[in-house]
Order: sequence, then C-alpha cells, then structure tokens
Amino acid sequence: MKYILGLNSVYHESSVCLVGDGKIIAYAEEERFNRIKHAKIACPENTDILPLQSIDYCLQVAGIDGQMIDKIGFSFVPEKRLQNLGIDDYPLTGYGTEAGEQLVQQKVTSIPDRIRDYLKNPDLTFEWLDHHLCHTVSAVAVSPYNESAVMVIDGIAEFDTISLGYTLNGETRRIKRFTYPNSLGFLWEKIARYLGFTKYDAGKIMGLGAYGDSERFYQAFREFIELGQGEFRIDNQILQIRSDDFSPLEKLFGRQQRTASEPVILAHANVAAGLQRITEEVMLDLAGFLYHQIEPRTKNICLSGGVALNCQANAKLAQQGLFENIFIPPHCNDAGTSIGAALYLAQQTDEVKPTPYFIPFWQTGFKEKEILSALQPTSYQYERCDDIHARTAKLLHQGNIIAYCHGAAEIGPRALGNRSILAAPDLFMVKEILNFKVKRREFFRPLAPIILREYLTDYFELPFNFSPALYYMLMTLKVRTEQRDRIPGVTHIDGTARVQVVDEVINPNLYHLLQAYYEQSGLPILLNTSFNHQEPIIHSPRDAVQTFGKIEILNHLGMRIL
Repeated sequence: MKYILGLNSVYHESSVCLVGDGKIIAYAEEERFNRIKHAKIACPENTDILPLQSIDYCLQVAGIDGQMIDKIGFSFVPEKRLQNLGIDDYPLTGYGTEAGEQLVQQKVTSIPDRIRDYLKNPDLTFEWLDHHLCHTVSAVAVSPYNESAVMVIDGIAEFDTISLGYTLNGETRRIKRFTYPNSLGFLWEKIARYLGFTKYDAGKIMGLGAYGDSERFYQAFREFIELGQGEFRIDNQILQIRSDDFSPLEKLFGRQQRTASEPVILAHANVAAGLQRITEEVMLDLAGFLYHQIEPRTKNICLSGGVALNCQANAKLAQQGLFENIFIPPHCNDAGTSIGAALYLAQQTDEVKPTPYFIPFWQTGFKEKEILSALQPTSYQYERCDDIHARTAKLLHQGNIIAYCHGAAEIGPRALGNRSILAAPDLFMVKEILNFKVKRREFFRPLAPIILREYLTDYFELPFNFSPALYYMLMTLKVRTEQRDRIPGVTHIDGTARVQVVDEVINPNLYHLLQAYYEQSGLPILLNTSFNHQEPIIHSPRDAVQTFGKIEILNHLGMRIL
C-alpha cells in the first residue's frame, strides 16, 4: 500500500491526515497534543512549526514508518501568498508587510526538506496545494453527494477569502472567488477584538449576538460593507483588518474598544447581532448567486472554511430552500485542510467515493493500561463498571455533572460527546453552574443539546431537510415553544439551540448512553459542553485527569467512573 500524508500548519489548527487506498487511515490535530489552543497563534514568525506529534500519531496508528509515505500534500501555495504585498495602505506590522511576507516565504519553503529529513524519506513527493482547494475536497470527498455546489468562506487562504464552485465526480470548477480584504472571517476577527475578545473568539460573539438587536448597528456595518447580487466588498480604510487601530470602528459605533476587564453590556451585544445579520445576508446572497450559475441546477451544496462554523447562518441557508441538501464537515476549519490535501492526492490514483455517513472521530481510542496509568498516581477513587451507560445515566438523572472521556476523540473544534461535560438539560441553574463554576466563562455562552435522532422533531423545529451537519453540531434549531420549560439548560436566550443529533451509526457509545438516560428520565436529551478548562478539548486519559483536577466543583464529587 502507498500512503499519502496531508498537512496543514502555516497559520493555525495544525493537523495531519494519513490516507491509503483512498481511505482515511488516521487523523490528528496538534493542539490535542501540545495543549495550545489552535496549536499556535498565527504569525509570520512561526509558519514553519510542524505538527510533528500528529505525524507520529498517524504513523503509529497505521503501524508504519516515514519511509512508507509516498506523497505529501501541503494545504498552502507559498508564491500565491505574495499577492498580499502592497494591499494595505495604513501602518501595519507582520502579515502584509514586505518583511513579514518574505519571512513567511523563507520559513514555509524550508518545510519540504525538513519533512523529508524528519520522515527519513528523501525521495518522497511533496506538493503545495491551494488552500481553498483543500477546503473544498475536505468537504466534498466525505459528503454523501457525487455532485454539489461548494462554498468556502474563511479568513484568508493564500490571498482568496471566499471561493464559489461546483464539483462533479471529484472534479471542481471554480465559479467565482473573492480576495483580501473582502473577508467575512477577518471581519469576525476584527470585531471580536473590538469587543474585547481575541481574534479566535468568533464563537463567543455568535452567542452574545442573540442578546442584542441586529437593527441597532446594521447601518453602521453597511457604511463599510457592500453586498448583494453576488458581490461582497469591505472598505478596509474603516475596518483596517491587519491594524491594531480601532479608531474608525470606534467612531462608527460610537463606543471605544472594550478592554477584557470591562463588563459586557447591551451595546456590545447589539454590535455582535449586527455582525451576525450581515454574515447571514452575505452567505445567503452568495448561495443564491451560486445556485443560479450552475446549469443544470444542483440540489446539493457543501460548505467549508472557518465561517461554516456559524451555526445560525448555516440554518438560515438551509431555510432559504434553494439547496435541498446541505453538508458541512465537522472539520470545516483549517484543520480539515489536511484531510482535503491527502484526499486530493489520493483521487489522482485511487477512487475516493462519497460516504453516506462521515464518522467524526479519530480512528482509535486509548487502551486500558493508558487509562490506569493516568488514574493510579492520583488520590481519586475509581472503579470499573459492568454497564457504564446505565451507571452514567443514573448519575446524570440524580443531578450529577459528569466529565466524560470515552472512546476516540472528536474531529474538529466541537465536543461531540466523547470528550464532553454532560448534565441533565433540566437540572436547576445548570447553565449558571457550568458557565460560572465549571467552565469559568462568560454568562452568555450557550450550552448544546445532544438528542436521539428519532426524537429530534418532538423537541426542535426542523423547517428544512435533515442535514448531516446536525450530527456535527453545525446548525441551530428553534426549540419548540412547549418544550422550552422542560429543557431550559440547552435553550438559548433567543429560543434556539445548537443541536447535535446522535444515532447508532455515528456514535454507538453516545447513542446507548442517551437511550439509558431516556429510560430513566423520560428525556432523550443531554446537555453537552466541551471537556476542557480554558485549554483545548482534552484528548488523553492523562489530560482528562489533569483537567478534572482543575474544575473545582467536579473535583469535589470525586472520580466516579472508569
């Protein structure tokens, strides 16, 4: 068997995917090993840092060494990055400057030889691959469709920010592209910083926006954003994406940039709500434009890129109704481009077929000896359970909050039940307990429900065709009015929930836990939030024990289950 390695590591979400005979054999995200969120903070100085622990993991899973790798696909084309020079005409440092972009070139172009040396494989083929192409393939190749429209929306690839296209039997035709500074992803990064968060906190301000009035600052956004009829432009003299100067935005919104120590108030929620509205309008307009560019019409669309993590916009796109079927992979952020890179090269020689189900978990879990080695040095009491699902369900029904590490780790940034903190959705004050006591995070952060698929429409409105994106927590649905008092822990302030659907194919472990909980409580739903504490989602049993010790309220309960 010839093996192909896909790599992503220039910006952030560094990851590795190993493919053989057209199938994904192993996948890993570097943040789960180095315990740094996003693996690293994107900057020119660290563009050559490689996900070596992820490479080692993938080789270990396959039982091979580096000399058995035939090709490497890397989700970045260095020379395309040079188009960034001279675009910004305001003071800046780092990206976009002559020195910054030349540093990127110097560091990135050293990667092929360093990889060959690390793998002890001087003859392997190394290919630079277009970043948005890798995003495209990462979605299309694991989708249920042979043909579909494709929309990739992120911060920036090399220079592109949005790509619209169409794929048929693995061949992609680009229909339209947008380039820097016309970037929805960078718009979110800049507004997140204006609101006092980090550039990686888009998820936070998406939750905050539900508390605001989208009308309040909508016209302010339209002062520097043009959209409609398949066009999208940002006036970067106002946004100044790569600058730390917020004065144009402060003048526009009538409020100074919030510092991290200042309280979050309604005005901040109103800005976030306006940003969400603009994002939805851009995505729906571009989807409508794309739909009418494809002859004959397609009923399918695949989304990728970091902006595809916007659950509310995804649901609005489904409700638009132009596309009957929507697929968004759990790895739609940059981490997924390693999957796209590997599968793209695999398509050149092997048949890569669309799959009816993409299983969103790594290919292997941890062995018993690794679990015991993490537990034995601690003072926690632990025990083996004959029926872990029944025992966990009973504890949850009794009002306990459970830190749950079971089976293989999730692919992508959302905790999908194997590395999760679980609780009853009707537990008194559970949102406050989890946000303030357990996670130590902002009050406005929503908490997600996981639900057995057969009961989905009993609790949530589904005004469009079922989408596989619902398996990956990538769409919001309205909680049925009559059920909101029954599941308050997973109902956001606007009456929506970021739903994760579970069935026996996607996650048999979680399916059986939910079944056991339903038998005891009469509710086919649990509350799910990521098992972490201001860090990446936990990965190993050792991570689980260490993070458990940091979470004071859970620590007092003691270790309950093995």
